[in-house]
Amino acid sequence: MVNTSINQNMSDDELVSRILSGCKNSLELIIQKYQIWIYNIVIRMVLLPEDAEDITQEILIKIITNLSAFEHRSSFQTWLFRIVKNHVLNMKKRKSEIQYYSLSAYGKSIDNSLDYDPPDTNSLPVEMKVIMDEIQIHCMIAMLLCLNRKQRLIFILGEIIGIDHNIGSKIFEISKSAFRKRLSRARNQIYRFMQERCGLVQKENVCHCKNKLSELIDKSVIDPNNIIYKSDSKIRSIAQTKHRKLLTLLDQKCRMIFQKNTVIQSPDFIMEMKNFIYGNDVSSLFKTKFTQYN
Repeated sequence: MVNTSINQNMSDDELVSRILSGCKNSLELIIQKYQIWIYNIVIRMVLLPEDAEDITQEILIKIITNLSAFEHRSSFQTWLFRIVKNHVLNMKKRKSEIQYYSLSAYGKSIDNSLDYDPPDTNSLPVEMKVIMDEIQIHCMIAMLLCLNRKQRLIFILGEIIGIDHNIGSKIFEISKSAFRKRLSRARNQIYRFMQERCGLVQKENVCHCKNKLSELIDKSVIDPNNIIYKSDSKIRSIAQTKHRKLLTLLDQKCRMIFQKNTVIQSPDFIMEMKNFIYGNDVSSLFKTKFTQYN
């Protein structure tokens, strides 16, 4: 439990200074603040929650063990997301990245899948809406996996989370125009695919979630008894759209589908990080031993 006597609105720089001076509660606040965003980036890079949890822990450990190297040349958020970027771009390839390797192949698999009447809602253990959200999130992540890693990450940060070109260019260490161009290319690929196939974008398109549900359950792609992509309704989307040029109506529909479930519930990694800190000799990374106060 984080000590509520610490100001929850304290700046990242202040929290880092306190952490390096041995304040355990400040470390917990930093983890609490960023773990959900790191997890939401990672799960869209790898699809499977078990992979996303492992990778998120690896990233949090990297952040904690490198805090003393933060030199305040950029914002702490930029520094943190640069660590996230470097980790996810260089991590070992996951099974899901092999399974979903191109939009063309994914499109053919959709075209070759069969349509069935949806199951009786009375036979389902959860509301149909929950299952529809599960299918949509799974499908959206599968689409993202068809992009290369850099394209995927730029789309996640720029289009879903809403990081603008000022911050995005610093994270990727490229020019602002290069960030905008790469985001535009990734967006065009994903949205063109959706406009051609997704029934949520255009009703006459071939793919409708309800018609695919029975087959997805039969193939164990979706398990109504084990919903893994729970949307966190307590956190509003932070997508920043006001500075972007006007998109076409269809592009806006595509974006709304992606941003509908911007935040997927994240596990709480604070206990794992505590176990790491106190179960390993990391005291040399900080000025003093961790304390419980302020």
